[in-house]
Amino acid sequence: KRILKEIPEYDKVTSGVSVAAHIGLDALRASCKHFDEWVSRLEKLGGKE
Repeated sequence: KRILKEIPEYDKVTSGVSVAAHIGLDALRASCKHFDEWVSRLEKLGGKE
């Protein structure tokens, strides 16, 4: 709600992808332990370690 107050056209699905791409996966993983763990589990499922 705070984001929408500042940026009414914000859409989590479409804008979120652009924001994540701009920030970068490494930075997101470094700043959020749970996200890093989730991505690590996905990588293991895909055979990437």
